[in-house]
Amino acid sequence: MRIRFTLIIILTFFTFSLFAQEKPIEATMKTRRMAESAELEGNLYAAIYYYETLHRSKPHHSRTVYKLAGLYSEVKEFSKAKDLYHLLLNQKKKNNELYYRLAISYKQLGMYDSCLFFLNKCDKKQLSPELKKKFPIELEGAQLGKDQPKETDVVTIKHLEAPINTPNMEYAPSFMNDSTIFYSSVVELDGSASSKVYGQIFMASYENSLWRKSNDLPVQGLTDNLYLGNGCLSMDGKRYYFTQCFVNWQNKTICQLYYSKLVNGNFSEPIKIENGVNDLYFTTTQPTVGSTYNPDLEIIYFASDRPNGIGGTDIWFTVYNTKKNTFNAPLNAGSKINTPWNEATPFYIPETKTLYFSTDGRAGFGGFDVFKSTGELKSWFKPKNVGNYVNSNADELHYILNSRQNAGFFTSNRKGSYNIYNEFCCYDLYFFQFKNPENINLKGKLLVSLNPKIEELLKYGVEFRDSLKTEKYLNKAVVSLYLKDNENNDSLFIRSDTTNNMGSFNFVVERNQAYSVLIHDKDEYKGKMDVVTADTLKNLTNDIILDSKEIETLPEVPLIIKNIYYESGKSDLTRPAKHRLDSTLVALMKGIEDIAIEISSFTDDVGDATYNKKLAEQRAQKVLDYLVVEGIDSERLVAKGYGEEFPIAPNKNPDGSDNPQGREKNRRTEFKILGKYKQSAIRF
Repeated sequence: MRIRFTLIIILTFFTFSLFAQEKPIEATMKTRRMAESAELEGNLYAAIYYYETLHRSKPHHSRTVYKLAGLYSEVKEFSKAKDLYHLLLNQKKKNNELYYRLAISYKQLGMYDSCLFFLNKCDKKQLSPELKKKFPIELEGAQLGKDQPKETDVVTIKHLEAPINTPNMEYAPSFMNDSTIFYSSVVELDGSASSKVYGQIFMASYENSLWRKSNDLPVQGLTDNLYLGNGCLSMDGKRYYFTQCFVNWQNKTICQLYYSKLVNGNFSEPIKIENGVNDLYFTTTQPTVGSTYNPDLEIIYFASDRPNGIGGTDIWFTVYNTKKNTFNAPLNAGSKINTPWNEATPFYIPETKTLYFSTDGRAGFGGFDVFKSTGELKSWFKPKNVGNYVNSNADELHYILNSRQNAGFFTSNRKGSYNIYNEFCCYDLYFFQFKNPENINLKGKLLVSLNPKIEELLKYGVEFRDSLKTEKYLNKAVVSLYLKDNENNDSLFIRSDTTNNMGSFNFVVERNQAYSVLIHDKDEYKGKMDVVTADTLKNLTNDIILDSKEIETLPEVPLIIKNIYYESGKSDLTRPAKHRLDSTLVALMKGIEDIAIEISSFTDDVGDATYNKKLAEQRAQKVLDYLVVEGIDSERLVAKGYGEEFPIAPNKNPDGSDNPQGREKNRRTEFKILGKYKQSAIRF
């Protein structure tokens, strides 16, 4: 946040005037006490002023130089910190901690060769436990910065101009839609020297290829005169989650989660989230929303420094039940995401189950780098650095993407940001667009391939009922997408799709990933397809089209067994009919031993309908009995007689005369495959 330097200088000058004529030793002691007091209160710039005063009077005082160098690092004056660490090394010749801190200053300046030089001069064993733990991470990050060429062909990045970005701090962008964002900005209430500064939420819109601030006032309906920010919309767009912050008695900023309901474009009064989600002594901030298997549940991920975490600031989550309007007690996202250091600004994409977040606890190019992982709740894949197309030697935070995932925003204090004190002091908004989409469509088509036993029956006079035939495309198959982690021999379910009447399915997938597509038809596993998207990173295409896959299936439509004859008005099978059954149904049931079928018998409309139905039932039962005699399990068989119902041809001609050919077609025996017989028993 912006510090009112005028006020600091006035107060400082007044204080010094009180003891300017005192003895130099007494004045120095008072200055040191004021420096230490300001540092304790968190007023780093005032502390720097006092330590600079001490440094000018005693340029080689090691304690003063060390304190001042550390404060410079905290306010991101890395060049000044670097010079002071060099000064200390010239005095002390060799000091492992100084080598380490000097190396980190070089890294933050983007001078990776110098960083590696001084890290390699460190005796890691002589470092403090905290620095020893961080040492390999910083070493890997510096090597990454040195070795990885700048990715200039992935995105175009634009630093937003005033009045969106100001010399103060802009942060926490969130999409309301693809052409409108809310963002937070630090503002002064009245512009006076003694004015307090606050975070407020503003709106910007995309017009004529430019992002423009929609108005000069904070978004109406949200409480004024509080530190507001870090907002996001709920999955259904009916709630806006955000944080309100205050400074407690320990001079610590405490943020808490609230939400406002959106009704007809207007915000309700903020509602504080309860059930232990917020804590009076620890911060809860930076919400992002995810989904689960249950559409009534919404996952709110957030950052917090509360106890029982992994490190400094961790990513946590709470589950919101939209029906009951309740929030569960928060849980830590786990050590796959969180480190002993700090994780912040999570952003979740439910469609691909991708979590973007910033951390200073993993190998990166600068301070906070953007990483991404795939998973949900407490189950995650190993996070990966998104690369230097976004990350720099500075901090990158609040990475978000639009609904099409072809553009987004992040916050950074990189060189070129507006500032009021030094080139790394203040955070601005940056808009980026992918030259090729980050995510692509994975499309496929499933074709029907009849079971060979059915194909064989078709050669022996069995046919599909009248004009009904099996479909060319497999409809209503369940296709499931899994992300593969080959390094750990693991996989993660992403989502399922159901094929349409053209056998098609579609998933949105990420580049540089490996996936498996598993196919189930009628709850039976039918195989999988593997696909790797890594080699498409520089490809102009937005789609990956998989080869059409034939899926062996059983027909759902009835099949007619021709030449099943009975004695007139009787149900007994004739000898030719039995021979016909031997070559068709008996062969089928023995060839596919796990299917169940319905045997259906039909008559024409000659005679009484009730009699015909009873006769049909008896004939169907005779077929069933014959199959049982031939060794087919009766549990796999269902017999039904329909009589003159469901004719497949006219019994009479249009002029009312008899239609012998039509009646012959209607006097038929059919069978229909019900599915796997143990799964189908409930349908009998």
